[in-house]
Amino acid sequence: MQSIEESPFLFKNLVCSFQVEFLARTFPQAVFVHCRRNPIYVAQSLLRCREQYRENREAWFSVKPEAYPELKDLPYPDQIAGQIYHTRRHVEDTFQQLSEVRYCRVDYETMVDAPVSSLDHISVVVEQAGGTLERREGVSLPRLTSTNERVIEASEFERLRSSCRHFFETNQFM
Repeated sequence: MQSIEESPFLFKNLVCSFQVEFLARTFPQAVFVHCRRNPIYVAQSLLRCREQYRENREAWFSVKPEAYPELKDLPYPDQIAGQIYHTRRHVEDTFQQLSEVRYCRVDYETMVDAPVSSLDHISVVVEQAGGTLERREGVSLPRLTSTNERVIEASEFERLRSSCRHFFETNQFM
């Protein structure tokens, strides 16, 4: 697609989190951007998706990390926190196998609060990798609004927070 349009190609796809090695080999000029969000809000989102799309908090939703067999029989707050932890761990471990000019990290919260500086950071990494991103003067970005707020019952939120703390603090990874 990039060669046909003669311009950079960008897409967001969580499933590709487990395909970074393949994609890096297939697209040697690709730069990977990992947008990280506070795990508690990712957990809340996954819980809401389980309820909305599976109509069951216990029913798995979205990607299955390698640790899925160990996670699937845990209580749902631990399943969700473990899913987030192991997915993020996989991405980070894979990034360590790439040249530093092939990836960057952007925090969701920073992207929302300061999108121009986040995009500038991505642009620097793309340029270091040999690519270019055209900055269009006079084009304003829409105001981004964070969705990092509790929208589920406080007790459920605290159960998810506790599980996230367990996975992320016990494993010394955030």
